[in-house]
Amino acid sequence: MALTNITLTAQGWVDVLNGLYQSQELKGLKFAKKCLSNIQAIEKELRPLDNIMRPSPEFLAFAERIRTEAGNDPVKVKELEATEPLLVEERKEQLATLQVMLASEKTIEVNLFNSNELPTDMNTIQLKGIHVLINN
Repeated sequence: MALTNITLTAQGWVDVLNGLYQSQELKGLKFAKKCLSNIQAIEKELRPLDNIMRPSPEFLAFAERIRTEAGNDPVKVKELEATEPLLVEERKEQLATLQVMLASEKTIEVNLFNSNELPTDMNTIQLKGIHVLINN
């Protein structure tokens, strides 16, 4: 399998990965092998995003407290947030870092699909999800 370097934003790679997930149950051995190879390569490169996206255990507990005590009441949510300003600020910083990371470019070595390897039952949504991996 010939490998090709493609540069996209990290968000672009997240979208391609989701497209591969949507297509991974389609039939075709060559397609399946390239799907698997690409999923593994992209997941490996995006792993640092996982660490940034994941809220701390303390924040998760706080979020659960907000859900149970405040529900969808924005006033109560603000009141509870005021009791844990450092925790809220840490999460905001974490999400801001994630946004910067998602906007940054990443070059990943992937296997391109040839048109004749694409499953015949592939729909437009699936095709759109992986179009950057198709060798024109």
